[in-house]
Amino acid sequence: MARSIHTSHRHLEQIERTDARDPAWRERRLLRVRADLAYKRALKRQIALERSAPVLPAGPPPDAIPIVVSDESPFLCLPASAEDVRAVIRRLPRGVLDGVRSIELCLGAEEQLDVDTDWRSPMDRDPFTGRSSTKG
Repeated sequence: MARSIHTSHRHLEQIERTDARDPAWRERRLLRVRADLAYKRALKRQIALERSAPVLPAGPPPDAIPIVVSDESPFLCLPASAEDVRAVIRRLPRGVLDGVRSIELCLGAEEQLDVDTDWRSPMDRDPFTGRSSTKG
């Protein structure tokens, strides 16, 4: 959440010049204004450091990352093509793809539960993809 700090040295000077009826109130107010000014200075220093930091490298270009389609069949329709994935990659911020060596589009059959241990029943294998399926 962004928060603007509107306290200035002018506020400090005004309080220092003020002859308050309650000296304790004046001291509490001075402490508060000084704390706000110190916080404001720290934020400004931090922002200056962030702006002077070196820019992150661009990372690998989207076309340099190989996209492999493992399972291909006339009976198979993946939710995204390799070009769809590249279009998404081009819109990602810097640094997100650091360390990505390749992308594989596949069925994920190895992630499915085995027919014998699956809680759904009866199960068969799809003759075209080899994935588990429920008779319907």
